Amino acid sequence: MDKHLFPEAVLVALFSSVSSAETALTTYLGAWLGDTLGGILGWLGGGALAMTVLFPALNALIDRGSHHHSTDRSEQ
Repeated sequence: MDKHLFPEAVLVALFSSVSSAETALTTYLGAWLGDTLGGILGWLGGGALAMTVLFPALNALIDRGSHHHSTDRSEQ
């Protein structure tokens, strides 16, 4: 009976350690993926913010400046 219980206990210990290692690995990979995806999405979001807010604002300033100069030239 002891011979039968010993391998069973070893198997249970192995399975529990494997599952806890798997859980730890999954948690680590999930955190790494989350950080990586968050970083990529943040970078893309920053780029999108620059494209949608900063560039049009700069273009508007440039356009306003060029229109301002062109009206000055036409008045002269």
